[in-house]
Amino acid sequence: MKARTSSPPRYYWCSWYDKGPAFSLADLRELLDGLDSLSPRPRLQAIQIDAGYCPSPGDWLVPGAGWNDGGLQAAFDLIRSRGYAAGIWVAPFMVGSRSRLFREHPEWVIRDLEGRPVPEWRNYGPESGLTDPEHYALDASHPEVLAHLRTIFRSLRQWGATVFKTDFLDWGLKDTEWVARHDLTRTSVEAFRSVLQMIREEIGEDSYWLACIAPYAPCLGLADGMRVSNDAGPSWSEGSQGNMIEETLASQYFNNVFWQNDPDCVVLRDERTHLGAHEVQALALWSGILGGTVTCSDLL
Repeated sequence: MKARTSSPPRYYWCSWYDKGPAFSLADLRELLDGLDSLSPRPRLQAIQIDAGYCPSPGDWLVPGAGWNDGGLQAAFDLIRSRGYAAGIWVAPFMVGSRSRLFREHPEWVIRDLEGRPVPEWRNYGPESGLTDPEHYALDASHPEVLAHLRTIFRSLRQWGATVFKTDFLDWGLKDTEWVARHDLTRTSVEAFRSVLQMIREEIGEDSYWLACIAPYAPCLGLADGMRVSNDAGPSWSEGSQGNMIEETLASQYFNNVFWQNDPDCVVLRDERTHLGAHEVQALALWSGILGGTVTCSDLL
């Protein structure tokens, strides 16, 4: 299936573990100015903007709070002007219940066998930090969904992004026994794979594509990198760094064979963390030994 193993290991900075969805264009400028002040300059190849840049999942091209001064295109131009590749986080199948996309096209989301939208996430309390009370999944078999997503990825590439992190990809692969899809003439894998093939067409062969929370096999030959663990946050726990160590060990056999494995973020900071200095060092060494993608998110 022509696995993509020709790219050198990817070293990049991701905004999520610094300020999460509160990261803004002003924060990006501060980060880039800080990187320029360091000597020697970190060997980062790309700066990737994570979730929070749009008002609601699904409205990916609409600037959110903190991004109104030129939006993503201005951000990509700024990143590229400092010598880095511009990266963006997108969850292509995710649709917030308060999004313009859902208001205008409720028929595009996966429904149950009785015709009701199927919530993938329910966030009914303020403690979630999410603005949409429910999140739905787009129907990968719907031709209008495919056309809509094509516009999204074509626009992001035209604006200057060449690094793409696509998250929650498993939302696009649904067991037809339990849900109603628009097109039942193709298998769920065929419909899912058609979206992935379209993404690669639109972002181009020269873009780096990291698949996240993804079914492995359908991504072969399309994704350059693959997230293989839970979020590796600033704590040493079974579900965080413990899961990362177990999963990277278990999946190392396909690292740089099917794609570059991504063990998620290396948390280096000495504040807002439960990790001790010896744990930070051990985790950084572990990510380096693996020989795949290396991500950081701190204000270096």
